[in-house]
Amino acid sequence: MAISPEMRRQRIAEAQLVRMGYSPALVHAAVASGTDAIAALKASSPMCEHAGTQQPALSTWSTCIFCASKGTSPTGLNCKSLEAHYICHACFEAYVQDARFDHNALGFGCPVPGCPAEPWPLALVAKHVSDVVFDAVLLSQQGHRESAILARELQLSVDRQRLQQQSLSLPDYWTQSPGSRRWKCVPLSGGDFASLAKVVALSPSKGLGGRDQRLMGTHSGCRLTAAWRVENQDLFARFQLERERLKAIMPSLQGTAVRIRDEFWQATERLPGVCERSASEVYLAHGTKPETVLSVISGGLNERFSGGLFGNGSYFAEDIAKADQYVTQDKKYGDHGDLHKELYKEPSEPSSIMQQILSSWGWGSELPENSDSRPGHPGQVFYVFLCRVALGHHCRTLDGSTDMDTGTSLWSSPQRELAAVPGTSPTEPYHSLLAEVGLRIKRYREFVVFHGERIYPEYLLAYQRV
Repeated sequence: MAISPEMRRQRIAEAQLVRMGYSPALVHAAVASGTDAIAALKASSPMCEHAGTQQPALSTWSTCIFCASKGTSPTGLNCKSLEAHYICHACFEAYVQDARFDHNALGFGCPVPGCPAEPWPLALVAKHVSDVVFDAVLLSQQGHRESAILARELQLSVDRQRLQQQSLSLPDYWTQSPGSRRWKCVPLSGGDFASLAKVVALSPSKGLGGRDQRLMGTHSGCRLTAAWRVENQDLFARFQLERERLKAIMPSLQGTAVRIRDEFWQATERLPGVCERSASEVYLAHGTKPETVLSVISGGLNERFSGGLFGNGSYFAEDIAKADQYVTQDKKYGDHGDLHKELYKEPSEPSSIMQQILSSWGWGSELPENSDSRPGHPGQVFYVFLCRVALGHHCRTLDGSTDMDTGTSLWSSPQRELAAVPGTSPTEPYHSLLAEVGLRIKRYREFVVFHGERIYPEYLLAYQRV
C-alpha cells in the first residue's frame, strides 16, 4: 500500500534533519511535536547522538534529488549512471512503495526521467528499505506472476477452443483405430524402417561416449534392429493443438527458426510425417531406459520427472550418439514383462520367414492384416524415441542462467519456466531452450522443452551398439 502524502512529508523532514547530523530520537520527537519544535531543533548545533562529536561537513555529502537533504551512500542509494544521482533512505523507501515495479527487468528503474542506468535488482533494494516495504514488493511480484499465469491460461483456453473448432485429423499414414485402447505400437518394416535405420546409422558428429554415459561400451556406431510407430490419439491431439497455437502466434514474436544438424534433418526428411516449419517443428532424439518406455508411449514425456544442467525439462539431441549417453540395456525377452508383451513376439512363436522376406523387399504393407507383425526380441538392445518437437520461439544459453543473445536472466521461474519473450502481453515465455556448446557442455548441443504438449514421441527405435 502506498504511503499518504502527509506521511511522506514527515519522513522527508525526518530524513533531512538526520542527514544534517541531528539525533534521530530528537528529530522524531520534534517532527511529531510540530513546526515550532522543528525550528527550535534547527537553531541548535547538529551533534552525533552517541559520540557527542560533530558530524562530517555537509559539503562532503551527496544531495538527495527528492528532498535536497545531505547524506552518504551507506544511508542512501547512489545511481550508477554517468550522472550519478543520490537518493536518501526515506525518499528511496517512499519511491519503492509508489513506483511501478518492472517485472520484466526484475528491478526498479532510476526515478530520474531518461536515466539510462540498469534497474536496481531486488537484492540491492532489500538493503535500503525496511522489511515491511520489501515484503510488500515481494507480494506485488508474486501477485503479478500469478496474474500473468492466469492471463496466459485464459488465453490458452481461448486458443484451444478455437483450435478444437478446426478440423484436426490424425496423420493419413497411421493405421486404423486402435479399438478399445487409445494408443498402440505399430511395428514398422519396408521403407519406413529403412528411413529410420539411416537416422540411427548416422556417423556421430562428435564421437561416442562421454561423462554422461550411463552404460559404457567400446562400440563405434549403432544399428537399428526394430522400430515402431506410436499411434496415440490423445497425445497427438494435444500436440497438434499446441503446435497450431504456436503456428498462430509465431509471426508476432518475430523469432528465428532453429536449424538442426544437416545430416540428421536430411535423414528425417524421408519419413512420411511433414513437420510444421512455421512452429519450428523438427524431429529430435530422446534416449531412455526400458523401464520408462511404456509410460512415454501411453502418457508422453513428463518434464516434472526430468532434470539436468538446464532445468527441469525434457532433453533432446540432434545426434543418436548424444541420446546414446542416456540409455540402459534391455538384454533379453522377459526382463521387462509388460513392455515385451507389447512390442515383441514370445520366443516360442515361430518367426515368419515370409514376413522377413517381404520386409527386405520393402513389401511389409502387403502382409495379411491378421498376421502378427511384431518382431522377436533381438537381444542386447537400447531404446531411443524419435520425437516430433515444436520448438516455437527459442532462446539460447551457454551457462544455464543467462540468455546469451540478450544478457538477461534465462528464467521467470528458476529451472522450470523460461523468461518471457520481450514485449508480449500477456506474457508469453520462450517455448524452448537451446543449450550451445562452449561452456557447460563441450560436444553436443541440447534442446530442452518444459511443456510436454509440445512433444509427440512418434517413433520408438530399438538398436544395438556395433
